[in-house]
Amino acid sequence: RILCLTSLNLKAQPQKESSMSEIPWNPATLSKFKVMIGKLPIFHRRIAENVVPRDAGLNAQKRNSSSIEDEDLVRAFFSGVPAPFRGQMKQFLDESGLDYKKYGLE
Repeated sequence: RILCLTSLNLKAQPQKESSMSEIPWNPATLSKFKVMIGKLPIFHRRIAENVVPRDAGLNAQKRNSSSIEDEDLVRAFFSGVPAPFRGQMKQFLDESGLDYKKYGLE
């Protein structure tokens, strides 16, 4: 079963809204996203709840995928998190079951 972002009140939107409709999440990836978001400080959490789903949707679209997968989520976090915070982000990714090294990200 694939879950859509609307079930979380989240939408993966491209920079041009007309170029893509919602992209559903792989349920396991969505679960990891929820765990990851729960680990973030409140201020960062609010930003990530908006930016990461959008970027993950764009990543899935670039891969011509029908759903948002772990790779899309990991790449969205890496593209949106400033370098000074990446150490903690990597720790949270590991704790959330997201293997960023698998995608060549360090």
